[in-house]
Amino acid sequence: MSSPSEGTYIIINHVLDSNEDELAITFNGPSKPITVTPLEDDDRNQTWVVAYRDHGMYHIRPQADQSLEAGWGKNASIITKPKGDYVWKFTKDGDRYYIIDTDDTVNWGIEKAEGGTMIVGGKKATNDKNRWELFPVNVRVDDQHSRQGKN
Repeated sequence: MSSPSEGTYIIINHVLDSNEDELAITFNGPSKPITVTPLEDDDRNQTWVVAYRDHGMYHIRPQADQSLEAGWGKNASIITKPKGDYVWKFTKDGDRYYIIDTDDTVNWGIEKAEGGTMIVGGKKATNDKNRWELFPVNVRVDDQHSRQGKN
């Protein structure tokens, strides 16, 4: 199973919202929950730096503030925290990924496919709400492109 290359990405959930908009992982500020919101052109809060650490593990940092990275919050939420040693791994499933904790037991996911929904960790779930597609920021993301599963 291949992992992504280091780089800056827009990370989109596999499920569309009720308006058929794609939902991108969104930075909301320090110590705030990471959510999904409808994909917006040039929204820097929807771009994430994926940085390799070692042994297949990655830091996931908001491009808007790279002094922070994705880590655990309360009630299984995923929040931004000061840089520490918060790492995740990516497991490929077709043209999408699961984002998994270091113990390989919990996947990132959303409970509802609507803007503002928090990213939470769920026990090794494998449904579409736990699958993510990564697009390098230099690649235009539109409905046709992402639905075809490019990159």
